[in-house]
Amino acid sequence: MKHPILFLLLFTLSANAQWTDNGTTITTQDNVGIGTTNPGYKFHVKANSLGEVVGNQSVLTTFEGSVVVNKSKFQVLNKRNSNGSNWSSTSLRLQRTVDSTPQAFIDFGIENKNSDYGLAFGTRNGYGGTQQTRMVIEENGYVGIGTNTPDAKLAVNGNIHTKEVKVDLTGWPDFVFQNNYNLPTLEEVENHIAEKGHLKDIPSAKEVEKNGILLGEMNAKFLQKIEELTLYTIQQQKEIQNLKQENKELKSLTKRMAKIEKLLESNN
Repeated sequence: MKHPILFLLLFTLSANAQWTDNGTTITTQDNVGIGTTNPGYKFHVKANSLGEVVGNQSVLTTFEGSVVVNKSKFQVLNKRNSNGSNWSSTSLRLQRTVDSTPQAFIDFGIENKNSDYGLAFGTRNGYGGTQQTRMVIEENGYVGIGTNTPDAKLAVNGNIHTKEVKVDLTGWPDFVFQNNYNLPTLEEVENHIAEKGHLKDIPSAKEVEKNGILLGEMNAKFLQKIEELTLYTIQQQKEIQNLKQENKELKSLTKRMAKIEKLLESNN
């Protein structure tokens, strides 16, 4: 009784399909349609309010694959060629569409990457703009924001606005205050600036423009220069105090000499 009922049900789905019943399965070589009398795919479901499912274009990938659905997951398996000739499509895309225009999307499996891994997140630049990838996560864990080719754990092509940045470092230039530190003389500093055009151990403008800077390392070098300036200031302060003392003694000596001159003049 089951087969006749199932046969009648499938017959109502698409009257144009020719069915075969071998006792265990019912098959057809034609397209099967639900909600349409002219199915354009092997399995075509059409509804005015809920959209439509058209064969493997919506269910399966364009390569040989399968879909697994159970209580814990929805999984799309994309089997690519072993010779690596088909590595150029997205394994799975979640996408929002407005008036048939694609908007935001998430790609599982980045296009044009020799890997089954990676995530890409994109949006459309305004309603009439173009759909663009905004962030990628590659299989090695590198994250790119504003770039599709991150070269570090986090690569950002653009500005960053944050309240605080913490940089872990090993070593800090407190060695400047050690007794055995060879503090350059101001004359040596002046000569280096005249010759190189920048402070010693600090990259030039051309080097920074070409290679950028390492924030932690550069802050350490800046601190080293500040500590050296502090030592110069202390030295100069000591020299100023010595000059003040010498000036005080000279003034006292001048007063004494003036008194002696007056005594000599009065005795004459």
